[in-house]
Amino acid sequence: MSAVLALSACGGTEIGTQNNCSTGADCVGRDHNEAGQGRATEPPESSPSPSSAASASAAPTTYSPVYEHKTFGLTLSEYCDGVWYADFEERTSKYYSDDDISNMKTQATNSGQQLPLDFYYGGCYWGAFGSDHPWGIVPSKPTGPEDCASSAQSAGLDYVNLQPDKNEGRVKPGTLICTVTDAGVALIQVKSLRGSNSMHTPEHVDLDVTLWKED
Repeated sequence: MSAVLALSACGGTEIGTQNNCSTGADCVGRDHNEAGQGRATEPPESSPSPSSAASASAAPTTYSPVYEHKTFGLTLSEYCDGVWYADFEERTSKYYSDDDISNMKTQATNSGQQLPLDFYYGGCYWGAFGSDHPWGIVPSKPTGPEDCASSAQSAGLDYVNLQPDKNEGRVKPGTLICTVTDAGVALIQVKSLRGSNSMHTPEHVDLDVTLWKED
């Protein structure tokens, strides 16, 4: 089973047509008509560069905390059908069958929304641990939601197999994870890996989640 789940440059405006001036000094700052009567010209209005205008209009993204240190438990199913998912917005974790997930994905696609399930643990005996949303393991606590979101977007992780010889210590108690979902930006800490099946894969994963929502 697959793991569930970039202007043009601005120039000044040309003012009038310079005629009948013989030297550069005669022509500076003057617009001569055909009768040779000069008049002072107004300097061209400066136009803001596209990059400056874009910078002025682009306000920084801000976030508000939703909650801190909410615990979610994920259990490895004894069967090869279905997955345990955490929904950070609803603050729940629940088992969903493959049909449930397929139907939810179809509904999300038809409505132009993201799948409202944020982190999963499944895959029978070997234990696929991950998210259908951008996520990544981070080496140290992020400085804030912006840093966490950047780490998640650049990580490119799909899932990590928690069977010990596949996991190789990447996910363990204390591991920090960042993800960006429809719920917001989440900083996850793995609290514990409990129990084991015949493949020595943890039966339970406990997560400590802090969530921020974009304003």
